[in-house]
Amino acid sequence: MRVFSKDDISVKQLNNIGALWYLRIYTFFMVIGLLISNIIEKGDFVLLANSWYQPILNQFFKYLTHFGDGFIFVVAAVFFLFVRYSLAIHVVSIGILHGLFINSLKKGVFHKVPRPKAYFGDDVVLQFVEGVKIHSYYSFPSGHTATIFALTFFLAIAINRKLWSVVLLGAAVLIAFSRVYLAQHFFVDIVYGSMVGIFSGVLSVWLLEKLWNIDAQRNLQGSLLMKK
Repeated sequence: MRVFSKDDISVKQLNNIGALWYLRIYTFFMVIGLLISNIIEKGDFVLLANSWYQPILNQFFKYLTHFGDGFIFVVAAVFFLFVRYSLAIHVVSIGILHGLFINSLKKGVFHKVPRPKAYFGDDVVLQFVEGVKIHSYYSFPSGHTATIFALTFFLAIAINRKLWSVVLLGAAVLIAFSRVYLAQHFFVDIVYGSMVGIFSGVLSVWLLEKLWNIDAQRNLQGSLLMKK
């Protein structure tokens, strides 16, 4: 059984079953997330997660969080070169848009917003996981969260299966939570970071179809393993 849809990624596929299931479940979690972020104090969820520290969880989230590194776009793009060139181009495009949005927000609109370490200062003694570099500023929104939501949303479109959409979204939520668990971000950072990620994915797919009509480029439907 093929993992990826044989159909091309296109504007129409923003309405395919994979995308719809991902977005429906995501919307449910997003609404809850927005409600929680407006009800609880900004730092309360960080303190709660910090109280859950256990050696096994520390190691789990320490490594899991790296799936939100921007480099994951490079890995995904290289992988898709062996599946279909057009899919690799989509990943690169999403990565570029996501990077522009996140950097503009972090370093422009919301300049040097303090992360938990700087926010609490000496008033609260936070636990930190050994081996994790703790940053002090540029908290809002979470770039790692935006990265993983942008990528998993695209994968949901490409794979186009209900179960995979649920699994991918679940993975994105876990990776987003790792940012709070590791005291790198606040809950509100990951909620809005996820929105930036989804927006980047939707806009990128739409633009590639409208401006380039990428699915009509037959030379992009092959791969390094297969020419079309």
